[in-house]
Amino acid sequence: MGGMFKNRQQLVRDDLSSRTYVALDALEAGIGAVHPSALFKEKIRLADPYTLVVDGRCFDLSKFRRIVVVGAGKSSAQMAEALEGVLGDTVPYSGFVIVPEGAAKEVRTRRITLHESTHPNPTEKGVQGSKETLGLVRGAGEDTLVISLISGGGSALMPLPAEGISLDDYTAANKLLLKSGATIDEVNCVRKHISAISGGNLVAGSGGATFLSLIISDVVGSDLSSIASGPTVADGTTYADALGVIDKYALRGKMPRSITARLVNGRDGNVAETPKPGSEVFGRVHNVLLSENKVACEAMVDMIRKRYPGLNVYYLGSSWTGEARDVAKNLTSLFIEVENGSEKQHSFSAPCVFVWGGESTVTVRGNGVGGRNQEQALASAITLMEHSLRTGRTPEITIAFMGSDGIDGFTDDAGGMVGKEAVERAKGSRQTLDLHDSLLRNDSNRALHALRSLLRTGRTGVNVNDIGIAVVGKL
Repeated sequence: MGGMFKNRQQLVRDDLSSRTYVALDALEAGIGAVHPSALFKEKIRLADPYTLVVDGRCFDLSKFRRIVVVGAGKSSAQMAEALEGVLGDTVPYSGFVIVPEGAAKEVRTRRITLHESTHPNPTEKGVQGSKETLGLVRGAGEDTLVISLISGGGSALMPLPAEGISLDDYTAANKLLLKSGATIDEVNCVRKHISAISGGNLVAGSGGATFLSLIISDVVGSDLSSIASGPTVADGTTYADALGVIDKYALRGKMPRSITARLVNGRDGNVAETPKPGSEVFGRVHNVLLSENKVACEAMVDMIRKRYPGLNVYYLGSSWTGEARDVAKNLTSLFIEVENGSEKQHSFSAPCVFVWGGESTVTVRGNGVGGRNQEQALASAITLMEHSLRTGRTPEITIAFMGSDGIDGFTDDAGGMVGKEAVERAKGSRQTLDLHDSLLRNDSNRALHALRSLLRTGRTGVNVNDIGIAVVGKL
């Protein structure tokens, strides 16, 4: 994955410290470790022409008359390509996998058809793909193996509104949820109850086929039922839970009537629930988690220790959630204390590197352009700048926040990286660039562009939440 950052030369040129090299190298190592090409090579193989070994589990392919590959997600195109590399030409199979727009051009598949759909907002392309997918599965029986390739983003790429809900209403509900500040688990709780394919319904619609679902997590905690809204996983949430999410964020009056009507009818027992844990429909289902955020973070830590042995490295975990600007402010304040030697509680010692992961949320109140990682980078820049203005000294710190998929929010950027030089630029342009106002308007993309602090990778083929790194101290 070398050369992942399209604007690496500009980032290095604009931030003269070697901290930039450490941060960029580590981020590349993290993404490379969880790319499907690496994961499938490590965890999936054919022990003989008809024995598929998946993370230590053996599947006898000769037992099945038919093998069908389906799936959806931001990594689904790369997963399909990697699976074809494993299965080779000996095993007979066919497939239909839903991928993001443009992804079909980035990979090569021969037996698996790649159907392009849209993200984050569902469209008719996704509905068509969902119907095709459900049709393939409904035609399956006990002599069929369905290999399902699931990754984050599958909810939007594979939408199939439940009976009585139009695509327009489904899309409107999706937009409201994404802007509300709701967590991904909460968003997917609602999605599962307004969909005919999510929440285990893909399995429920089959004729008793065996399912092997290969899953890459983009959910903090890696709850399989929440990843891509769990099309092959039993759903432990209810219609009442979905209504609770809508009420928690004061969305009931804003939601289309068809959405609230279905959820109320479901709560009252007038609409069938999603299939629950213990249901016999999951008796032939094997859900396998291939990777998650901590794998990327641990690869970053390992790379730093090997390539930069003089640096202390601290992994802060992969469960960071909360409002983006608050998470960034708290982390940056900690790093400032470590840099100036005033942090004693945890015995952190600079020069050092901090690595963490998770997924923050943004409650959209303004009309600006950005994403959660860019909002975090902007909040971090403000915290560093305020410290510099207050003390007359800019900390020797470089901090990066990145969406592992390479697409942050409704932008073409992966996130942002701010360091000493960016803070100095911010201080020098305060009369023309008001960072506080930019944050208030959720306009992080334009602000970071002015600071020359955007991270640009393009689509990575990876989706394991967000990753962050801070390089603290003079190197």
